[in-house]
Order: sequence, then C-alpha cells, then structure tokens
Amino acid sequence: MAIGCFLNVQIAVASDESSDQRPAPSLIILTPKDRENEKFFESKVRPLLVARCAKCHNEKVHKGNLRLDSREHMLIGGDSGPAIFPGKPDESLLIEVIRHESLEMPPDGKLADSEIDAIVEWIAEGATWTALPSLAGDAHISKRGKITAEDRAYWAFQKVTRPVPPDVPHTKEHRVHNPIDQFIGSLLAKEGLCASPEASPATLIRRAYFDLLGVPPTSLEMASAEATFLEDSNTNAFSQLVEQLLTDKRYGERWARFWLDLSRFAESDGFRQDAFRPSAWRYRDYVIDSFNNDKPYDLFILEQLAGDEINPESSESIIATGFLRQGPYEYNQIDVPSQLANILNEVTDVTADVFLGMGMSCSRCHDHKFDPLLQRDYFRLQAFFAPMIWVDDTPVCSVAEKNAHRDSMAAWQAKASGILNKIALLEDPLRHVTVGQGIARFPADIQSLIRKSASERTPLEEQLVGIAVRQILFKPEQLDKETRTQYDALHKELASIDGSRPVPLSTALTVRDVGPVSPATTIPGNRSQELLSPGFPEVLVPESTHSTFISDAQTSSTTTGRRTALARWIASAENPLTARVMVNRLWQCHFGRGLVASSSDFGRLGDRPSHPELLDWLASELVDSGWSLKHINRLIVTSATYRQLSIGTATIASLEKD
Repeated sequence: MAIGCFLNVQIAVASDESSDQRPAPSLIILTPKDRENEKFFESKVRPLLVARCAKCHNEKVHKGNLRLDSREHMLIGGDSGPAIFPGKPDESLLIEVIRHESLEMPPDGKLADSEIDAIVEWIAEGATWTALPSLAGDAHISKRGKITAEDRAYWAFQKVTRPVPPDVPHTKEHRVHNPIDQFIGSLLAKEGLCASPEASPATLIRRAYFDLLGVPPTSLEMASAEATFLEDSNTNAFSQLVEQLLTDKRYGERWARFWLDLSRFAESDGFRQDAFRPSAWRYRDYVIDSFNNDKPYDLFILEQLAGDEINPESSESIIATGFLRQGPYEYNQIDVPSQLANILNEVTDVTADVFLGMGMSCSRCHDHKFDPLLQRDYFRLQAFFAPMIWVDDTPVCSVAEKNAHRDSMAAWQAKASGILNKIALLEDPLRHVTVGQGIARFPADIQSLIRKSASERTPLEEQLVGIAVRQILFKPEQLDKETRTQYDALHKELASIDGSRPVPLSTALTVRDVGPVSPATTIPGNRSQELLSPGFPEVLVPESTHSTFISDAQTSSTTTGRRTALARWIASAENPLTARVMVNRLWQCHFGRGLVASSSDFGRLGDRPSHPELLDWLASELVDSGWSLKHINRLIVTSATYRQLSIGTATIASLEKD
C-alpha cells in the first residue's frame, strides 16, 4: 500500500532572511529505542540514584570527589576514576561497588538484585540521561509546579470532536469505500499522490487472515474464498470474508495476544526464581472471550480496573482484575515496604501507558520535564490503587456453588475430623518453627507487625503483612524421620475417605481493597508529607472539577470504591485520550504504524498524528458504536486504503515523495 498514505511529510525550509543571524539548531530525531531508553532511565534508574546515591554524591556533597547527579560527572568520575563506561557495565566502577566486589556501596545496605540488574542494563544500553540538552526536537523543558493554558492547549488533551469527512469523489485513483478513504484520499490529493491499485484477491485473503486471525488460510480456506471472489455476481466477497473472520474463534485469540502484550501478561513471576502462576490463564481466557464477544471497550476497562467493585458476584468481572496482577513479583524480597511501593508504581505506570498513552513514570521523582504532568499528579493517580492487596485464591464460581461447596466441605471434615486432628498435632510443632524462622528473615519492624493482632493493624500494616506472609511456608519435608513416617501413614488413611472430599473450587489471581479505609498516600521524600487524595492529572481534569468524578467512589464495608472512580473516568467518552489511544493501537496493528507512531506516548516526546482528523473521527466512531472494537476493525479492513497493493510503481513514487 502506498506509504504516502500513512507517513507525515516533514519538510524543513531554511529562511534566507535568518541565514546570517544564527545557525539553525540541529534536528535530533528520537528513535523508538531512544524513547524506550529514556523511559527506562526515568522509571528504573533515576529513582535509584536519587534514593540511594544522591545523599553522598551530589552538587554540594561529593564523597570521594564523585558526583552521581549527571551523566557528565559520572563519566568524569572521582578519586578512583570514571564511574561508568557507557556500553561496558562490567568495566564500570559503579557496577563493581554496588555488587560489593570492592568498595561496598551504598553504605546503608546492598541494592536488591533487580535494582543492580537495572543499572547494569542502563549502562549496557549507553547510559541514557534525559536531562541532557540534546533532547531537542519540538520538546521543551518547562519549569513546572503549575499547569498553564498553553499546556491545556496541546492537541492530545483537547476534547475529541467528530470531523466531517472531506468530500473526495470515488475515482479510479481515489477509491472510496468508507470515510477512512475520504480522509486518506484528501491528504494524498493535497500532496500530489494517489493510492496504489487494489491488491489481488489472493493477497487480500491472506492479509485478512493474518490480521484478523493471526494465521494464514489453509489451502481449503483459500480455495473457498477465491471461488467466492470469482463469482461475477458477488461484488461483496471481501466484506463477506471479513464478517466470517470476525466471528471465527481465532479472532479473539489473535487480538488477545495484542492486548496481553500491552498488559504485560505472564504465567510466571519474573526475576530469577520466576515461579509459575498456575491460574494466570484465566485472565488470558477472559481477554480472548472479551474480543470474541466484542465486549464494549468501556466495559472492558471497567472490569479490568474495578471488576470486584462494580460486579462482585460475577466471576468474569473478578477474573478481569487479573490485569492488575500481571507485574513481576520478587518472592524473597525482605524489604517489604519497597516491594509494596514497586507493586503500586508498576500498576500506576502500566495503567497510564495502556489506557491513556501517557508515560507517567517520569513524574514519580519530579515534575515531568517535557509533559505537563506533576509529581503530585503521579501520586494522586497512585492513590486510587493505594488500598489494593493481592489475592491468589479468589473462588471464581456462583454464590450457589460456593454455598454447596461449603456444606460439602463441612460434611467431609466432620467425617475426617479424627485423622485431621492427628495430622495437625504432628504439623503444629514444625509449623511453629517454620513460621518463626520465616518471620526472623524480616527486619524487626516487620516482625512486630506480623506478630501483631490483625484487629490492631492499620490498613498499611495489613498490606505489609500480606506481602510478608507470602514467604512463610510450611514444609512437611522438614519433619524428622519418625514423625514423617506417622505423617505419611495418616495421609494414606485420609485418602481412604478422600472420595467424599469436595473438589477444590476454581480460583484466580485477583485483587481487592484492604478494607473501606485506604492507607495514606504521600510523595516520598517530600518534607511536608502532605496527604494526597485520589485525583487525575491536572492538565486533563482541573482541580475544580475533580469532585465530579471522585464522588463516584462509593465506599462499602469491604472496599473504598476508588478504582471504580478511576475506571469510570478513564472509560468516559469525555476523556480525550482513551478512545484516541485505542483506535490508534488498532490502526497500528493493521498497518504496522499508528496514525500516532508512538502509540504509548501521546506526550510531547511522542509523535504528532499524521492524520489528526481521521484519528478523531475513528475515536468518535468507537464511542458512537457502543465502544465496539470489531466495528473499528471492520471499518479499517474493508476500507480501500487497507486493500491497496503494497508494491508497485505507485508505491515507489510515494516513497520518493515522502
């Protein structure tokens, strides 16, 4: 298909009048890898340097004559030489000392393995530092603290409108099947370009199969589809094929893969142990079914962020909250407060990235240098998730099934009570030792929280204990030989009546709130320790209108309702980002590049839309169709724009023009 349809034509013209004034600044073009490195630095490395290194190695205090507050100073180094060699982590002194291979830094305790790995990766990729003045382009560093009218005027923050498709007559050069072709054709004509010819039936069939189902057609499917195309009387053969593929169960599997990549789906915990997550597949299947059933995208958002609050009796809605459980988990992290902070940071970052196309992670440590995102914006957004805790054994079945299982289990336990009591007597001494050993791994303050009565714990303390006790496991293999013999014999006896034991209920990885009261949210390191209430980015929702959305947070006896308020705001037709971001992602999946090329960054460091009116038209069409993703996919795939040849003389001409 003609590249001219999809790429912005950017032409820089030097003015003769200014040629003797000053040299034009060099144009810095940031590649996707550059942006990825910047994001990694801001989210993974800068917070570490600020929290663990800046105290002793800053502008005013630089022990060993070493400063770690800029890339230049790290390259210069201190008394022992340069701190880093970009691209060579194993030769960098910084890596040597944080690994405790010579000096042991930081002096207050070694970094976690995951933190060391992050710094190693940062140096290996060239030690990107986003404060360098080379981050030019049209991005500008602003002194933040407040949001200006100029900030609010940025294109991505404007309300979505429904442009009228331009009048483009259907001709041989500009075929028009739906409004998409009118927007594309209008810009092509303006640039003196024309569309490529339509692809052959065989090419279109294979293209549709790959894009909609993720697999090529079988020989039989290809023959059947080609036969339909050959019928002179059937001018809608391709549209009929598209409808057939949209109802194929493989459609959900192909598009779930796209979403699961965004939501960082994994069937294991990550890090070095990488423990298996046996019920993670339930979230995967929820996503597949949602795409196959064309679940409205706004409901898809609501269920994933707050399914347990909006519909607590629905297993489907409960399983959907697995979206919030996809992040990595370091099972043996004894720094429990940091583990909780990492969980909340990760879920805040991914929510902003996936649904809003906004990289919020840079705002975690400071007001964003390029986008109008304040540090308080980051933590007010995080406050929606502040009361969240992980649950690994949530039953996913009907209330009737739960009640029936409870009654059956009570009957079985009564029948097996004698054997169960004997097993408990053998287990209790070891369990006491195991628990004691497990508790002893943690710092004194966490030990005291674990031993504290649950009724006396604050919501935050309950969260911390919930993370810690995941590491305290009973291990029967540690029983002494004689006791283990008795233990095994009792279990054999128990197996004789096991036939009446109810099959365990199906469970899923989910979340819930710690209770109706949320732990406090503050900005780490901020001396004022101001308590922050849940809120949205100021540039999108001015402070004066926050209450309109936050009032949706209906507290119950078990939940704060905060995630429901967040989900309703994100899924609102009034949100300027949500629909734009999603239709752009769909376009990217079909054409390889979105109308906004930086599909997860609609900020100033991202790209501008090549066809802003088309982007808004598709976004409004998504909302007006009842948030139907199949409808948008159908429009794209049946457009003349999609049906073009991707090779040929017209394509070459378009490339030359671009």
